[in-house]
Amino acid sequence: MYKELEKFLKENYGYIKTQDLKKMGFNNYNINDLLKKKILRKVAYGLYIDYSLEEDELYIYQLKYPLIIYSYNTAFYLHKISERIPHIYDVTVPRGKRVKDKYNFYIHQVVGNIYQIGITEVLSPLGNPLKVYNLERCICDIIKKPSQLESELLNKIISRCFKENKIDVDLLIEYSKKFNIYKEIKTLIGVMAK
Repeated sequence: MYKELEKFLKENYGYIKTQDLKKMGFNNYNINDLLKKKILRKVAYGLYIDYSLEEDELYIYQLKYPLIIYSYNTAFYLHKISERIPHIYDVTVPRGKRVKDKYNFYIHQVVGNIYQIGITEVLSPLGNPLKVYNLERCICDIIKKPSQLESELLNKIISRCFKENKIDVDLLIEYSKKFNIYKEIKTLIGVMAK
């Protein structure tokens, strides 16, 4: 059992859920014993981490709420376009889906076909994989809802994306058509090309 646990933790960035522990044959008594022996540490309801590791809040949230995709300010931070560390995370979920933890998130809801556009993976500052929207999708989001960012920060972020050639212009145009902001994106590309 313990070797299986060790292997599981290595393969899953040091995190394990109660249900996975139970599949391995651990019962509540054994789990409490793992906590007392400082093999595991509880980080959320039904979620544990290897005791020796630092907790990764962003990764923990994604394990707790598998539907969240980091977006807007948080996505720009994770893509290393913005240095502003978010204290409340922007996340997007499909319309009609709920996230219980409203205090740590700005929750954006979108229809299912829009929700899927531009999902990619980046590493958290602690090296764990996170689902996040790509930069092209993020630009479409903020052009569609410019009130989500201060105008000075918005201009700085867009300028940096283009100057550092981090944008696939063809993909941005493709997304703009799906978001019904083609004219705005064509204007933006024209301005950035100067």
